[in-house]
Amino acid sequence: MQRRILGLILASFVSLSACDEVVYEVYEDIPTAQADQMMAKGWLPEWIPKDATNIHLRFDLDTNARSISFTHGNSYDERWPRLCAPARREIVSKPRLRTRLFPRSIQNMEGVQDCVDLFAVRDRHGSVHMWANSTGLVDKTNYP
Repeated sequence: MQRRILGLILASFVSLSACDEVVYEVYEDIPTAQADQMMAKGWLPEWIPKDATNIHLRFDLDTNARSISFTHGNSYDERWPRLCAPARREIVSKPRLRTRLFPRSIQNMEGVQDCVDLFAVRDRHGSVHMWANSTGLVDKTNYP
């Protein structure tokens, strides 16, 4: 009897963990991401550089947590958008989701920016990484 109960509990746990709706996408460039409506749906910020390439995007449809990594061409303006400001270290959260390109301990890196609904930082190679553990700003309508 105990084995049967343990089996039911284990089966329930496995089925609940399968409900996690985390999506990982890789886009060659901004036009490709736009064609997939990633900006219109709110998963990518509108202010991402137009010459961004190798865009990695991981997001959770249930919690709206997201992480973004990309590289950019030489024309990228090294200044952050006006909506970003240096983040106070005590408010920078550890990312719940990470792209495959995220550096370790990203939340402890120098130069983390608070960009309203995202934290953002450049790594030593010039790639940009962004994350939000949840936000109500993402429009998920019509997402398959």
